[in-house]
Amino acid sequence: MNFLVFAIHTVPDTETGARKYNLGYLDDKNSLKAIMHLHQQSGKSELPHYMQRIVAISTIFRGEGVTLDINTFGDHANSEADLLNQFFKSINGYKMPTLISWDSTGNEMPILTYRCLKHAIPIPLIISSNPLSLTHAISSYHPEAATTQENMMSLLGLDHVSSLTTNEVWKYWGKGDVDLIQDNCDFKALNSYRVFLRYQLMIGEVTHLHFEHESARIEKIISERIANIE
Repeated sequence: MNFLVFAIHTVPDTETGARKYNLGYLDDKNSLKAIMHLHQQSGKSELPHYMQRIVAISTIFRGEGVTLDINTFGDHANSEADLLNQFFKSINGYKMPTLISWDSTGNEMPILTYRCLKHAIPIPLIISSNPLSLTHAISSYHPEAATTQENMMSLLGLDHVSSLTTNEVWKYWGKGDVDLIQDNCDFKALNSYRVFLRYQLMIGEVTHLHFEHESARIEKIISERIANIE
């Protein structure tokens, strides 16, 4: 089976927010402050999916003849549309593998869909593929039983780097720390891959031998990456 685990990082879409709240006279920094203030008046802290702009996508491909192929898309030189097209081109290059993410149902797919609508990017195969949402599959699709990736890492007793929040990504994006954002997005995808391995074992899709061999490989990669940032 060919599969691709992916993760995204986003920042507030100040362009859309400025239009929504008529803030065209403000720069990005002050526009964001105004957008967050006006949005929080609605009683919600997190920005809605349509007001999040994707700045990084990390992927982990595993298939026949391919041990692990880890890639990250997104930098200041590329537009969001370029980033998305690179991501979808890579998926097509892998001949449409099964897609997996931590929360494709509640997060990744809605955001991807909104951004593709914005940029008029056709993704019929992605939409029809119904990517696996790990947190929902593991919680038997009971919303109150779903948990965060960080909580799952604690449950499994795995060393990890916590995922950046949208506001933290915005802070680093504004400073030009693109490498830091990409590295963190990689960790987000790697953590999902670790959980997916256990999920495959749990539902009987892989043997204990495969699980142990693949887990040892991925834990070595993660340990080396964590050591490099300490």
